[in-house]
Amino acid sequence: MTIEEIKSRLSIQDVLAHYGIEPNKNKHINCPFHEDKTPSMKVYAETNTVYCFSGNCATHGSSLDVIEFVMKKEGCTKHQAILKCKALLGHIEPIKAELRTMDEVWKSLQQSLSRSEKAKSYLKNRGLSTKGVGYHSGQLHKGKLAQEARAVGLINDQNKPWAANCVLYPLKDALDKVVSLYGRSLTTGHFYLSGRCGLYPCYPSKKAKQIILTESIIDAASLLEIKALRDYTILSLYGTNGFTGEHKKALESCGDLEEIILLLDGDEAGQKASKKYQTELQQLLPKVNTRIVELPNNTDVNELWANHLSEALFVELLKEEKAVVPIFLLDCSDPNNLKYERKNVAYYVKGFKENMSLDSLQVRLICSNREGVKYRGKVELYEDTAVQKYCLLAAKKLKVEVQDLDLDIGILTDELEAYREGLKSGQKQPKKIHKIALSSKEKAAALDFLKRENLFKRLNKRIGETGIVGEENTRLLLLIVASSYKNSNPLHALIQGSTGSGKTLLLRKIMHLIPEQDRHIWTRITDKSLYHAGHQYAHKSIAIEDWDGLSEEVQYIVREFQSGHILRSSTTEKQADGSMSSKEIIAYGPISSMMCTTQGAIYEDNMSRCFLVAVDESEEQTKYILDYQYQKDRGELNKKEEEKAMVFIQHLVDLLEAKEVLNPFAGKVQLPAKVHKIRRLNHLFQSFVRQITWWHQHQRKQNEQGQIIAQKEDVQAAITLLFETIVLKIDELDGSLRSFYERLKRYVLEQEGGKNYHFNRREVRQMMHKSKSQIERYIRQLQELEYIRQVGGYANKGYAYEIVYWDDNKGLRKEIQSYMNDQLSQL
Repeated sequence: MTIEEIKSRLSIQDVLAHYGIEPNKNKHINCPFHEDKTPSMKVYAETNTVYCFSGNCATHGSSLDVIEFVMKKEGCTKHQAILKCKALLGHIEPIKAELRTMDEVWKSLQQSLSRSEKAKSYLKNRGLSTKGVGYHSGQLHKGKLAQEARAVGLINDQNKPWAANCVLYPLKDALDKVVSLYGRSLTTGHFYLSGRCGLYPCYPSKKAKQIILTESIIDAASLLEIKALRDYTILSLYGTNGFTGEHKKALESCGDLEEIILLLDGDEAGQKASKKYQTELQQLLPKVNTRIVELPNNTDVNELWANHLSEALFVELLKEEKAVVPIFLLDCSDPNNLKYERKNVAYYVKGFKENMSLDSLQVRLICSNREGVKYRGKVELYEDTAVQKYCLLAAKKLKVEVQDLDLDIGILTDELEAYREGLKSGQKQPKKIHKIALSSKEKAAALDFLKRENLFKRLNKRIGETGIVGEENTRLLLLIVASSYKNSNPLHALIQGSTGSGKTLLLRKIMHLIPEQDRHIWTRITDKSLYHAGHQYAHKSIAIEDWDGLSEEVQYIVREFQSGHILRSSTTEKQADGSMSSKEIIAYGPISSMMCTTQGAIYEDNMSRCFLVAVDESEEQTKYILDYQYQKDRGELNKKEEEKAMVFIQHLVDLLEAKEVLNPFAGKVQLPAKVHKIRRLNHLFQSFVRQITWWHQHQRKQNEQGQIIAQKEDVQAAITLLFETIVLKIDELDGSLRSFYERLKRYVLEQEGGKNYHFNRREVRQMMHKSKSQIERYIRQLQELEYIRQVGGYANKGYAYEIVYWDDNKGLRKEIQSYMNDQLSQL
């Protein structure tokens, strides 16, 4: 058994357990190599090592792997420690048999790919070969394979298949053994086996010189297709939050490494992750050049490869060396008062001296929380015990989490080291800029635009110039909602649409019309993250791409933030004397928010706080989108002009000031009584009128209190823009289901027999060009609501249906329009 095999198979937790050492909940232990009353040694399961932070320890400054730990603990030679580790492995269930089982399962899954035409078609459409790929249909034959598959997680405890209808890729360990699997659905989503481990396509060679990091396994598989990139080593991350300890350990082992290239997605999440990981890599491997290669906006590696299949494109892309501005978190504009801001605490370093010895970093450090409470002290940042003591005392006074302070000060230490090195070399770090002020020319242009007549007509045209085609009322409505974050009662919108309808792309494009410093776009939110936000999101615009994927806890938190504008939670913390005390954590709003959903029926308490906006899924809108895509592919669109229009709208939003609005017409124009949850919708309607008036603040009169006075035109604009939302609040069908039902009615009336015509799901699917699952969902919902009924057929041959309720949606819309216009005419 080799040393690498020992390190791979013997976990540090098993070694600690052998010596009767159990880590606490923070994964710390009392260091066994010096007198240690406060746990100062941390266990890192990801890298299978331990590290002692105490300067009194002989091991301080070195990570210990399993063999080195045994050497220190036993006071023996390395050879004796190896023999001890082998003996320990003898008392642990062998992993070798499990690896063989995984290999057998993997070989079988590879063979199954040849029998699946849809899997091979999926790979072909993505420009990927079938080499090194498996397929899992969800059906495993009985016997040995099924037992082995269950052992590695392909069949879970409820006998439901894992990653059914997925193409599979193997994840390998340092010994090039398959240890886990990654599944990519043929429709949507992806899966990992529990306890994910291993890397794709494999561990990099220790002699690798250039490594490309991609955001996903599909992206890495795409680069492996390109022969011209054979000189590069390809390594996949596991998403924008998927840079693991295993990745770091693998990169550290590459002794000849010269360059790391970050080739992540061209969306906002990918760009932020690239900057974050560049900083981490520069700290992890300071001698290795790390650079970011930017992809076109909202594209990824696989999309570029599948659409162009051009090796030359990627060769040129990687040659394109962009000047990467170093990311500095430290504000060094005043050398006598260095400033470092985090979400809950600001840190000030007074009188920093560049000539202190390299083995010391003693500073006068002031911490201040958002309420202005300060803790002052002198601390030696190179002494872990001193830092822990400082954190305990500061946390107690500032009422913040000890671990948050510990993490912040760790990053601050790295920043101060870099700053000291910069001073010694004659360089100074630039001040971090949070917001770029408008130039006088930009301000004048934006102000002129806001003062001229027909503001919304001209604004809507500018929105179209950013690349948002069609959806004219919807796009303007969403911008008004997103920009409301500046005021005391912001608005919220829920965008409904079927899968692939473009709702997420619409949300992203609208959010990019908000100044960068004021917007946040999230794919997911953890249960407790918003509770610890402090003032970070106060008067910010928030977008949540996938509302359906959020836990009930997060949905509750978001809706409370929407309505109450503040989050309060109570927790406990340990004091310096070891006692526990309660503590209140507060997160401040208000926020404006937009979210996307594919669901028609959503928990009422979530839905009632928002304007419901249905994505236009009509054939006309599809034509608009396709024409835009064709023009883009032909190179007929000017990307710079689109960006210019986007930045100009950001300037408009930036220039508008928070002001109160007075609406003298409130109560004179009322919503139809049949509107569902009319109390909340009326509140939203009145808020929307105020927001429209707010956009016209440079055209409307103000009273002595500085309030802007709404005009009749503002109420008219609100009714026009919110008309579809009002209809949705009356209609029992959601937006996408209503669109489907109206098309179905037109189709039936065009057939021989008219209203008595019987249809089946297949012909509807072919007529509407929608997926089988979507059609089945719509048919089931219409049956449940008694709009259609099953009139015959068989399960194996298909069922026949007929429409039994021919509602008058056009008549309803005319009735609402007439009701609102009659009230307007009397103003």
